[in-house]
Amino acid sequence: MRYDSHKQIIGWALLLGLVLTPGLAIASEDQGKTVNVALSEYKIDMPSTLTAGPTTFTVTNTGSKKHTLEIKGNGVDEKLKSALNQGESGTMQVVLKPGNYTASCPVGDHEHKGMTMKIKVTP
Repeated sequence: MRYDSHKQIIGWALLLGLVLTPGLAIASEDQGKTVNVALSEYKIDMPSTLTAGPTTFTVTNTGSKKHTLEIKGNGVDEKLKSALNQGESGTMQVVLKPGNYTASCPVGDHEHKGMTMKIKVTP
């Protein structure tokens, strides 16, 4: 019985510490949002309007050829660390500010074949 009382006290102390530590709550918000992206021949499937802030792009190659994702605009020039083979996934973290961006696949001539899209980021 005494053991359970100690667990309750520790639990309440941890909860109180989380409530009274604003930095921890902010850290959770700073992780931002996740945007799922599917790449295939010759298409990028993702929302064309996003909200500003920290964003994790979870990118999956649903096509049969090698693809990658690049985001450019408004001071951002980020690309997945490596191109993805069929069925592979990767993530890329970007801090988006309000404005206009371009998402594209810079592998070979994929961008010229239509693998590009405009993204609008709102506040």
